[in-house]
Amino acid sequence: MNSLTVRVSEMRKLRGIFYERLELYDFPMDTQELSITLTSKRQSSEIEFVENLKDGCSINTEDFLDQQEWDLFSHVKTTGRYIFDPWRKYERPGFSVSCFIARKPGYYLYK
Repeated sequence: MNSLTVRVSEMRKLRGIFYERLELYDFPMDTQELSITLTSKRQSSEIEFVENLKDGCSINTEDFLDQQEWDLFSHVKTTGRYIFDPWRKYERPGFSVSCFIARKPGYYLYK
């Protein structure tokens, strides 16, 4: 049996309503990190998520629903990670994509 490496590239555009628990320690001058984690049911020895550095990640800051209350920054952070699956008893690969928002300073101070 030979050692064969197969690379599959997949690109998706996501649009939806997502939920994130906010950390309100610095309210009303807070900044939040919004994250989505992609995972696979495969073991980490079978599959690896790798960021495409050529094309990179981006976010459309103009298509943000809460623009009146928040400023959405264009910076996107990506992180590779491993998630232990307690039911299957093995590690699965994961890939987190995060963006950052800051509450507009005057939104609650003037309301």
